[in-house]
Amino acid sequence: MTYVPATTRAVLAELGGKVTVELGRKSVVLSAHELPGEVEWRVDLLTWYAKRLAVATVVLTPQARQAMLAHARTELVSEHALHPLEARLVVESARKVLERWGFPGAPLQPECQLRLEEEMLKEWAELQRRWRRVVAACR
Repeated sequence: MTYVPATTRAVLAELGGKVTVELGRKSVVLSAHELPGEVEWRVDLLTWYAKRLAVATVVLTPQARQAMLAHARTELVSEHALHPLEARLVVESARKVLERWGFPGAPLQPECQLRLEEEMLKEWAELQRRWRRVVAACR
């Protein structure tokens, strides 16, 4: 999934550039302006990253969890191309979810962990489908 924020697309357009993404077998030039549904999709994507981080760290000891959350911010920026402010928000949101869950690092039942992971995969697939629909509106 390729994402370039609308502000970056607008700046590129002002400089004579454009952002092209592959949609199926076709290349689609993204609008330099915010696309319908783009902001809502991005909010849901960041929420998904926070839930994924919470699910991944819930079984860790509190010390290991804190270390992983600290590392996650850097990884979200370097490997997932989030803005540093977005990455900070994702990590803080994951912390809040973990606090609500109240797990002190106790292992989850394997079937519970499996269900959580399956749900995260379904949500990821839906986010990808939604992004393709947002991009398809540019054709």
